[in-house]
Amino acid sequence: MKDFISNYWSLFVAIAIFWISLSLLVIVSFSMNNGLMVYALDDAYIHMSIAKNVALHGVWGITRYGFSSSTSSPFWVLLLALAYLVFGVNELAPILLNILFGTIAIAVAYCFLIKYIKSPLVVLMIMMMAIFFACLPSLSVAGMEHNFHIFLVISFVAISVSVLADSGKRFGRSSILLLLIAPVLAMTRYEGLFLIFVVTVLLILRKKWLVALAVAFWGILPVTIYGVWSISNGWYFFPNSILLNGIMPYSAQGGMAYLMGGHALILILGNLHTLFMFIISLYIMFSYKRNHAGCDETLYAVVIFVSTMFIHMQFATSIGKGAFYRYEDYLIFWGIIVLSVGISKSITISKTKLIKNEVVGIVCASVLMLIIVLGPFGVRARTAFVKTPQATNNTYEQQYQMGLFLREYYSGNTIALNDIGAANFLADIKLLDLWGLGSIESIRLRRLGNFNTEEVLNLCRNRGVEIAILYDSWLNGKVIGGIPSGFKKCGQWTINDNVICGDKTVSIYSVDLLTADKLIHDLKSFATQLPMDVQQSGLYTLNQQN
Repeated sequence: MKDFISNYWSLFVAIAIFWISLSLLVIVSFSMNNGLMVYALDDAYIHMSIAKNVALHGVWGITRYGFSSSTSSPFWVLLLALAYLVFGVNELAPILLNILFGTIAIAVAYCFLIKYIKSPLVVLMIMMMAIFFACLPSLSVAGMEHNFHIFLVISFVAISVSVLADSGKRFGRSSILLLLIAPVLAMTRYEGLFLIFVVTVLLILRKKWLVALAVAFWGILPVTIYGVWSISNGWYFFPNSILLNGIMPYSAQGGMAYLMGGHALILILGNLHTLFMFIISLYIMFSYKRNHAGCDETLYAVVIFVSTMFIHMQFATSIGKGAFYRYEDYLIFWGIIVLSVGISKSITISKTKLIKNEVVGIVCASVLMLIIVLGPFGVRARTAFVKTPQATNNTYEQQYQMGLFLREYYSGNTIALNDIGAANFLADIKLLDLWGLGSIESIRLRRLGNFNTEEVLNLCRNRGVEIAILYDSWLNGKVIGGIPSGFKKCGQWTINDNVICGDKTVSIYSVDLLTADKLIHDLKSFATQLPMDVQQSGLYTLNQQN
């Protein structure tokens, strides 16, 4: 037992620190949200809503009333649905799954590191950077699929490099594992296709034709099946979330150069943390070339990383977007692990005498870590960690309250929303999603450029919408351009210290003027149930005062 602990103590410490930091976030969040497990992102409740409807009604949709292609993480939804089938619909499944897969991701990363870096202390320091700079505790409280995605990415890369470095051409156990992970990776986040593409190209260059074809086939197959299924239900091939958030980088100013990689270069060079990783990647590859070192697992890992990062920057959501930098956090975690190994190997093949023993290596690693902590990586880590509890409180005071209000007064009614997660998880409503994630009509009009106040009003009337809960700032923005003439604002809820919601104020409208009096009455009745920090205003408060 002592030998076991002495051999793996750095892994145990890393996992313990992850659990402790996550526990602190959860405890503070509980205290701010009336003892409830509330997630930092309303998007988490979109997955939970679909999973609930799959488990209870056999319907793949944000509501139980019909199909919707509202998530780009179908496999994560299946995991939640399985949890709901076994344990019943609950609000704890996402955080428990995130703890599980965050822990496994750390363990897989440790196994990859310890294979190349023999100092447990240096490995621990690298693990700490990966955990906090990739915002693993905050991602866990966000309640989404990102920790699971990180685990899959690290596993896929670790297996890929062993297959690439092997001189054999036939299928082995590692190749079979790649085929098992590829479809899950692609269906957990569609960005997984970038990684699958890069590995497939490298397998072809290595003349491992059969493995390359099989990996590409199994990666693309589930995406194709889902896309065909979606089209058969009247939706698009890709989920609406990808169509709304993905980038098709073309501009009249940038032209073809922008389309062929210029967008990625702008993002990489314009953000210090991505620029840092890009420079380190180039240094490692240059070291191999300068010292005439052959291709090994480390070099393959670095090449896979920098290539995938480049493709991600070109086509996925822009760097820095998304709460807790969640869209690129998998690159940060993966990059720290792989580039640390790459630096270690570069020093070895360069036969440098600068780092000639473990003590000096630890000192150098400590200095480097201090520089990074005080730089852009440290800033993003501190920002995410500090803001996470407040983000959960924002969700609780706004979207969660919307869900409670609709559950109490408007079950079974048709409601227009632009934030659809918690409202649909908590309440049984028919939905018109004006943003477009949960309603095909809205996204079609947006893609045609015909989304305006008149079309919004027509949609609401055709769908029999009674009330709408929306951001005025969004209605008045570029997408719609104003508040539809038939909408009557009956109330507003405003939260303090907003760090995550689209706007601090949400407005509640009567769409059918005949129901305005009922809405005012319902808002007045619900007023005492709102958290005290929520500022209430509008017609129903005037009635209340009178």
